[in-house]
Amino acid sequence: MMPLHKTITIADVLDWKEGEYRCVAEVDGFPPKALHHMLFLKGPPKVQLSEQFLFDADSVTLACRVQHRSERVKVHWYHNGHRVDIEPGVHLQQPELDVVGDHQPHYAVRDERMSRWEIVSRLTILRFTDADFGTYNCTARNEHGVVSDQREITLNVVDSLRKIF
Repeated sequence: MMPLHKTITIADVLDWKEGEYRCVAEVDGFPPKALHHMLFLKGPPKVQLSEQFLFDADSVTLACRVQHRSERVKVHWYHNGHRVDIEPGVHLQQPELDVVGDHQPHYAVRDERMSRWEIVSRLTILRFTDADFGTYNCTARNEHGVVSDQREITLNVVDSLRKIF
């Protein structure tokens, strides 16, 4: 319990201190009154590219989990340092799936919102070929910074996936 007219200062704010804070005033004979305050932290997104790949026939899917504290977060994929651009107007027959490429798309990107502050972006490499081996990078940016994570797809990775399926 704090005395009248006191404030609380939250020092060294870390992730775990984010959330709701309540101030409750209680006086005998009266119902308690409460004020609610939300503490939001500003900062760049957090990115985690899964170490597991989903292999389906000739396609490989990579998943990237992005946690952010901004309404305006952008997620981009790169292969061997080159951005995998999404071309407008090219889609597969699935909702929320944007396809990159020409009439026979080679990449598909699907962003799924898990919560207000979390997105899972999936890059699917359709008709996987030798040219698709290499380094894949998932990059997320907001007004506070840019963060990325990357994984290598090698012949050993694909061969082990083919043995499983």
